[in-house]
Amino acid sequence: MDCFAMLRKTTLVIGALTVFERHVKLSTGNTILAAHDRDSRSDEMGVQVSTAAWIYEASIVIRNARQPAAFSAIRTSFEGCDSFFAERARAERDFPAFLESIGFTSQRQEGALLIDGGDIDIITNWLIRLFDTLGPFVEAGGVLEIRDEEGEQMTFCYNGEQMDIEFSE
Repeated sequence: MDCFAMLRKTTLVIGALTVFERHVKLSTGNTILAAHDRDSRSDEMGVQVSTAAWIYEASIVIRNARQPAAFSAIRTSFEGCDSFFAERARAERDFPAFLESIGFTSQRQEGALLIDGGDIDIITNWLIRLFDTLGPFVEAGGVLEIRDEEGEQMTFCYNGEQMDIEFSE
């Protein structure tokens, strides 16, 4: 089973256990329910779903005025969790420092921060939770495309209010 198929299976299983659900569009046009339980503090959200993946394209803009709220939302989302992201969120002083500490690259541009790449190595549900949490703060049109060693891709798409995940092969 490739890593994105495993992610699809994982999100379906988690979806049955949570109250916050969202539609995920598959390349086939089918829709499944994916879940990101914002209140869950269980280790299940940290399940590894990939062993070799990388960022292929990233263009996520967060205005300077929204960055403190975005960073606060991340801290809240991971509060009480035992994860790398939670540890880094507690340790860093601001949003750009947090991004750098977790391996993402960004640039300042005209009143905003552009997340334009990074090193992920593995995909976990913690990573998905992180980018889902950023949904309300990302400018519409933001995208983060991740590909695995088998050529499948997962794209996080932002509409200015939330993140949706699209899978394609």
